This record gives sequence, C-alpha cells and structure tokens, in this order.
Amino acid sequence: AAASTWSYYCLNPSSDRVNKAKANIKVYSHYELIQNGKTILRFDEDTTTLAANFMNRWALIPSCEGRLAACYNNSISRNHYLGKDADSIFKEKVDSLDSLYRDSKWKVGELNYYIHSHSVLDAGYNSICAYTQHELELRDSAKKLIDSLKHVQKKGHFKLKRSISYQAYYRDENGKWKSQACKLIKAMNGETAQGSHTFQLSSETTPEGVKAISPQLAVSLATAHGVTLRRSIDYTLLPDSLGYYRGTTDSIYQPNGHGCWQGYDGTYYEGY
Repeated sequence: AAASTWSYYCLNPSSDRVNKAKANIKVYSHYELIQNGKTILRFDEDTTTLAANFMNRWALIPSCEGRLAACYNNSISRNHYLGKDADSIFKEKVDSLDSLYRDSKWKVGELNYYIHSHSVLDAGYNSICAYTQHELELRDSAKKLIDSLKHVQKKGHFKLKRSISYQAYYRDENGKWKSQACKLIKAMNGETAQGSHTFQLSSETTPEGVKAISPQLAVSLATAHGVTLRRSIDYTLLPDSLGYYRGTTDSIYQPNGHGCWQGYDGTYYEGY
C-alpha cells in the first residue's frame, strides 16, 4: 500500500508541485570570426527562451540534482553558415556593413533636412526625430566597426566559432526569480538538433523552493508551456515589405480612416 501511495504521489503531482517545477532557460548564442587567436568580429547575437521543468532522473526516486527538461531545436541557427568558409563570411559581413553605413548616412541626411525645415507642431515631427536618433546610432556604430576592420588582414586564415551559453530562471521559496548558469547534458530522444533535451544547473543541486516532477511529465509540460512563451501578434500593426501601418482598418483589416505609415526608408505619413 505504501509503495502504491508513493507511486501515485510521484506520477500524479499536485498543481502546486507542477507550478514549482516550472522554469525558463535562456539560450544565448553568437558567432565569432577569429584571426590569430583574436576575435575580429562578433555577430548574429541571439536569445531564445525555452519553457522548462525541473525533473527527477528516475520517476519514483528523488533524483533531480538540478536537472531540467526543455524542448529545443537549434538546427536553423546551428547550420546557418554550413558549407561556407570563414574568409567568405568575413567579406560578406564587411560588404554588409558598408551598405548599412551608406544607407544609414543617406537617411540621416534626408531626415535632418526634414527636421530643420519643419516645425515641432507638424504631424509626425516627434516620430521623425525619434527615427532620426535611431539612424544616427546605427550609422555611428557601423562606422566605428568599419574603421576597426580596416586594419584587419583581409586574407589571414579566419576561423568561425559559434559560442553558446544557457541560463536557467526559476522561482525560489519566496516566489522571487533567481537564475543560475546551466549546461546541456544530453538529448533525451537521442537527437542532437531537435526534440526534448536535458539541462542541468551548474551547482548540480535542486534550488530551495523548487519541486521536481517525473521525466515523462516534465517533457510533456515543457512542450505545452513552450506555446505560452511565444510573443503575441500585435494586430494593430500591418507590416509589409516597405514599412508598417498603424491605425483604423475596415472589416478585412485594410487601412481605412485615421492612421500613420512608417516606411523602412524613413518616410512617414499621418492622416486620413
């Protein structure tokens, strides 16, 4: 009877235990181009949030030791530069920076002309000023990076490196968010690119206030909870290849009435 009771307790956790098993894992990744042991360029920085659950290693034995289950598919980012040599990637990034700088420099010139020839009372003036500041920062950062790359030997055996780290976020016994570095220790389904993965806190201990659940339930809930981490769609924005519209629409969501249009090239219109 005791064994049956214990089995039921482990395999049918209360809602309180399930909530205390919940966690998030943030995956921080970026690429680096390295030359002569020195990082020349860092790019493609990305952060992915995974829904996770603390789990026991064995279903009927308290054996968490900081383990978490999460669904993670890194195949897209992991294979992004597959088949490309590092020298070609460096050239592409420099060309891209040059184009970005020239485009941003032209926009700043046009925007400054608008600002100096219009009044703060004009419709959209503040939005144009904010956009100008954004372009100024973009232009200056691109110029700074281009200047730093001028001294780089163009053909010098570049190496491409992908760096990745994991940070787990969970609530302690007081309900406050805590974080701790963690590591990916194995893919539960035997795959390395997608599916349910097992992570473990760097301390290899279960934090105070956290409850662990069975592996099967942890995986199932992590899959379901992942949907809640996706950003909701802002239906007030109607983006297309040229920019976006915000304002009133008709029954089929076409612009109709008062609204504003912000183009990716800096153009702005507000009215009816």
